[in-house]
Amino acid sequence: MTHTRAVAVKTALYQRLSAAPELAGVDVAYSWDGSDVERERIYLGRITSTSTLAIFGGSPRIKRDEQLSVTLYIVVRIPGGTVAETDARADELAAAVEELLTVDPGLSGVQGLSYATVAGHELEYLLDDDGCTSVLAYRITCSSRLR
Repeated sequence: MTHTRAVAVKTALYQRLSAAPELAGVDVAYSWDGSDVERERIYLGRITSTSTLAIFGGSPRIKRDEQLSVTLYIVVRIPGGTVAETDARADELAAAVEELLTVDPGLSGVQGLSYATVAGHELEYLLDDDGCTSVLAYRITCSSRLR
């Protein structure tokens, strides 16, 4: 019995983001490595989940419906830039992420995954003497059946 799809979903998202032509030149990472962002980075963060027993499972094995919430971070830093500039670039990268999920909402290859979709986001910025950084945190919801 599969206990969670969390790692499979995170791995599939990372692979698709890394291969997306629209994100060529963007530093795409499986997780934050602790280093400063030089220009643009997309990385995956925390995953939380809830699960419920599946009704009408059809077999003696216990089946569960799992809802995952994956946090995906889009970080844009522009030395000497403004909040408007970094926010706009973060929005461009977000459009590429959303297109990826629209084209393949089931993240082909993740067994039992029904869909992955953007469920919400939070946009914030940081200013320092050298420029501006925008951080767009996406909440991606995934639904799957565990057997």
